[in-house]
Amino acid sequence: MAQIVQFPTNAERQWTEFEEIINRFFSEHGVTDEELRATVLQRMKQFFLLVGRSFSLDIGLPLPGRLTLDETDAIEHAVRDKMDAIAKQIHNLTSELFFDRLTLEMKAYLAGVNLDDETDDEET
Repeated sequence: MAQIVQFPTNAERQWTEFEEIINRFFSEHGVTDEELRATVLQRMKQFFLLVGRSFSLDIGLPLPGRLTLDETDAIEHAVRDKMDAIAKQIHNLTSELFFDRLTLEMKAYLAGVNLDDETDDEET
């Protein structure tokens, strides 16, 4: 009987790259506490998968049928350029959020704070 080989998903491959970056960051900053490293890596993986979810922006731009091919191409090019710029902004923001979260996770761990504690002071 043939065996099915499971290949890692795109997100898993990307996580492996980020995990290496985080481990390099730990090493460069003298973080040697293995429990801290393991805890932060596990929590960062959850965050990475959350912000790394794929999504599609469908602008659904209807164009009148009386445009020439050159006009249609020009509009398509302009929209593509704008969408590329938006994608770059999203990437930059996501990277910034990721490293801010990494810092927060390390500080929380060192302070003994459980970031999963969702108690709301107003309810108590």
